[in-house]
Amino acid sequence: MVRRVSAERVRGAILQHGRSGLGARPLRIAVIEELRRAIDFEGYVWVLTDPVTCVGVDPLADVPGVSDLAKTIRLKYATSLNRWTTLTVSPASETWQPPARCGVRCNNRWGWST
Repeated sequence: MVRRVSAERVRGAILQHGRSGLGARPLRIAVIEELRRAIDFEGYVWVLTDPVTCVGVDPLADVPGVSDLAKTIRLKYATSLNRWTTLTVSPASETWQPPARCGVRCNNRWGWST
């Protein structure tokens, strides 16, 4: 059961973790724990991407059942939408824009916008 907390509170906690100097993996674990306070989800895959080679590195995952892992990986490669191997510009870059083809408008609820 997820205890619902405000988006602003979760956002603040995540920003605090980001400023704390945690390494990449501990930071992602802390962010996932904060997100779980507000969003009910069963699994996740969070992979860092090497900006030069576009290769996913240091995966952090919790998928429901080991038998689902192969399917999860296969589905990630089956589509070009949000696929890290098709990223050409860093999302942190001022020139980055979300893919127009996805048809989904970015939600600023969490304080991130495009």
